[in-house]
Order: sequence, then C-alpha cells, then structure tokens
Amino acid sequence: MKASKEDLIAIGINPKEQLSKAIQLFQSAIVIADFIEDHALKAELLMGMGKAYEMQNNMQAAAQTYQLALVESNLGMESTTMSINSIKVGDFFIRQNQPERGVANLHTGLLLAKNSKLLVPQEDAAESLSKYFEQKGNYDSALYYFKQYELAKASIYDVEKEKELTRKKMALDFSIKEKEFTFQQRLTNQQLNEQLLLAKQKQQVIELQKQRQQIIEKENNLQKLAFLTKQAQLELQKNQQATILKEERLKFGYDKKISSNKIRAQETEINLKNTQALLLVISAIVFLGATIGFYRSRRKTMKLNKTIEAQKQSLEELVQVKDKVFSVVGHDMRTPINSLMSFVQLLEYGDLNKEQLALYAAELGNNLRFTSSLMENLLYWAGSQMQGFKPQLGLVNLQSIAETVIQNLSTTSEQKKIHIQHNLQNPVNVWADNDMLTVVLRNLLSNAIKYSYESGTINLTVSQTEAHVLIAISDEGTGLSEAKLLEINSEEATAIESSHGTKKEKGTGLGLLLCKNFIAMMQGKISAQNNQLKGSTFTITLNKQLI
Repeated sequence: MKASKEDLIAIGINPKEQLSKAIQLFQSAIVIADFIEDHALKAELLMGMGKAYEMQNNMQAAAQTYQLALVESNLGMESTTMSINSIKVGDFFIRQNQPERGVANLHTGLLLAKNSKLLVPQEDAAESLSKYFEQKGNYDSALYYFKQYELAKASIYDVEKEKELTRKKMALDFSIKEKEFTFQQRLTNQQLNEQLLLAKQKQQVIELQKQRQQIIEKENNLQKLAFLTKQAQLELQKNQQATILKEERLKFGYDKKISSNKIRAQETEINLKNTQALLLVISAIVFLGATIGFYRSRRKTMKLNKTIEAQKQSLEELVQVKDKVFSVVGHDMRTPINSLMSFVQLLEYGDLNKEQLALYAAELGNNLRFTSSLMENLLYWAGSQMQGFKPQLGLVNLQSIAETVIQNLSTTSEQKKIHIQHNLQNPVNVWADNDMLTVVLRNLLSNAIKYSYESGTINLTVSQTEAHVLIAISDEGTGLSEAKLLEINSEEATAIESSHGTKKEKGTGLGLLLCKNFIAMMQGKISAQNNQLKGSTFTITLNKQLI
C-alpha cells in the first residue's frame, strides 16, 4: 500500500489496482491466520484491509472491517493490540461524523492503555479526545484530556531517557565483559598450545632415546656375532694345524716302523679318522651356534621394528587429536563469538528496541550454552585421547547422578516444554567413574531434548540383572538414520556425523563419540535403536561391581 508507482510497475502491478490488489492479499492472509488460530494477527490484517477500503472511499466496508478487527482483538486477549485498534477505529468514526461510536472507542482504548501502562496509546487517545471536545466547544473536557495528553507525553520522554541510559550502561558492561572474555580466551589458547608442544617434545625425546638404544643393541649384536665367527675360524685353523702335525708325525713313525708294526699303523689310521670326525662335529656345532645367534638377533630386530611402528601410530593419533581440537575450536566456536561481537555492536549503536533486545539476548544465550557444552565435551574428549588417561572406577550412586543431570537440564527442557521422567525411586549403585557417567548422561539427555519435538516426553528407565545395570534413555523425536545407527553401534567408528535438532540446534558429533569412549573405559557397552512408533532409545550396560 505504501509502494511508489515505479515500484508497482516494476513488479507488474497497475498503480490503479494497488488498493484492490492489497485487499486481495489481506483476504488471503486472513485465511491463513484463521487456520493457525492467531487472533492478534487476524486483527492486524483486518485493520490493514479496513484502511484500504477507507482509501477507496468505501466507508461502509471500512466500518464493518474495523468492527471485525475489534472483535478479533478481544478474542486475542492482547491488551496492546486491543488498545491501539480501539483508538484507530475511534478516530475513523470521528472522521465519519459518528461521534458517539468514535468517543466510545477512544474511551475504551484509553482505559485499556492505562490498565496496561501503555504510554504511546494513552498519548494518541488523549490527544484525539482533546481535539474532538475542543471542536465541540466543550473546553473543560478538552482541557482535561489535553492534560492527560501532556502527562503521557512527559512520561514517554522520561521512559525514553531512562532507556537511553540503560542502553549506554549495558553497552559499557558488555564491552568490559568482552575484553575479559577475550583475555581469558587468549590465555586458555596459549596454555593449550604450550601443553601440546611440551607433550610433543617429550614424545620426540623418548623416541630419540629408544632409537639410540636400538642402534647400540644392534651394534653390540653385530660385534658379538663377528667375535663368535672369528673365534670359530681360529678354532678350526688350530684343529687343522694340529691334525696336519699329527699326520706328519704318524707318517714319520709309519715310515720308520712300516716294516715292523702294521697293527700300530692301522690303529693310527683309525685314530686319525676319529679325529677328523670330531673336527667335523665341532665345526657343525660352531656353525649351528652362529646360525642360532643370528636368528635371535634378527628376531629381536623385528620386535624392535614393531615397537617403533606402534609408537609411530600412537604419535599420529596424538597429532589427529590435536588437529581435531583446533578444527572444532576454529570452526564451531567462531560463530558464537561473532554473534556476541555483533550483539555488542548493536548495543553500542543503540538501535535495538525492547523486543529485539529480548530476542537477540535469547539467541545469544543459546549460542553461549552451546559453546560451553562444546568446550566441556572437547576438553573431556581430548583428555581421553591422551596417553595415561585413566578412569577412577568405583561404586557410584546412579540415582543421585541422574537427578542432578536432569535438574541441570531443566532450563533447556522447559524451553521446548519437554518433560523428563525416570523410575529411580531408590539408590542404585554401578561400577563406574562418577564424572564420566555424569558426562555420558548429560550428553545423551541433551541429544534427546535436541531431537525431540515441543511438549514431548523423555524417559530414563533403569533395570537390573544379576551382574549388570541397564540404563535406557528413550525419546519421541526424529529418530536416527540407518547410517548414524551403524556409526553408533560400530566399535571401529572414529567419528559420528552431527545433524541439526528440531529447532535447528547445532552440534559437533563429539558428544556421542565421547559417550562411546567413556562407556568403553568403564568396561560397559552402549547401543542405539529406533523406537517402533517414533523417536529412538540409547541403552547403556554397566557392571554392578568390579569383574
């Protein structure tokens, strides 16, 4: 209705048909408002359509439409809409020389504005009544309403001034908080980088020491093998020389006594053969010993290579943890921080009204809660991937942990009108780490809230067998895809893809991965399945005591 002729021509509408086209669009929108049962929206649309009829000079249709708008305003029970619409309709009837209906509606709008402490509608109603009575010559009533008009105008000025002071104070407070947060963030990032660098340096020193030890052991083995080989060669040469000497002596004796002692010659020959056989046996034994020594050395070398390969794989996993941490911190934490900076800039410029401030503050609160949960999961997950991380297992009270987690998530669940109920009437002990189990329950219940629809129900059910405690968390939400079910139920999965919740809530996939790691560390199992009707169920199996 406020578009220029050029704009109307640009979108293919004849300027002469502007009001008729506007009335058609209002009628279409009113059908939608009826369907969603939004009386306040329907009242606003009827007011707009009445204005279009008035601009067409169709005063009868305008009057009927305005009256319907007042009826819908009353059904909507929104005092602001009722007050503003009553004042507009009152002005219309005053312009149409129907003073009784006009004054009645203006009085109604003024009374509603006063009861709801709405200053602007009070100002408009009092000004219209003052002008009307002034035209009629009723100066007492005109003066009375003019004083009310001036009082409302002064109050509006005071409120605007107070709002301006409040905006400036909030801008200053947010600026201070932002600087404190930025400083703390830089300090945390610096500490994290220092710890990662220190861990990497220690790992490199240990690997270098092991490599040096391996080289020393290999050199010692080679020297020992060379010594044994040389010793065997010397022993063989010594035996060969002794044999040659004996043969020469026997030959000399044989030549000397050949004619007189054939029996002795035969005995000498037998002794010679025995000596040769003994030498062959000794040589075989020496060779066999050298072969065994070489085999053992080779076997030890293979073990050392396997150890080096395992250490290399462990170091690569540590680097992957570091890359994952920086990837999540650099990507998923940038959006909430940018939102906070944008919100602070808007506050500095002072361009936000009360409704926009409440809307942006709620959105900012959601972003900060997501960032807090992300940081906590990230630190837990990164810690669980480091060497030397061990859970503190013992008997813990499942009832106490579950009630604490549900209480901490009450604000989030109430925002979506979701009811969380459990069947824990008495304490139940399980063999677990208290902090790990708290993190697991918080993540699973948070996901159940995230993927549930408004006014849904989440059930936390605990059952027991002779040796185990089973914890089932069931929701009535969107359920899980086949691909995600495979990722969750697979023991080899190293990443789980995240998806948006029913209200576009964000996630990183770290929560479920952290749950799987923690449950495995606590000697338990976790599985997921879709419910028969809707939603999904996560089941945790933990031991009652140490096995």
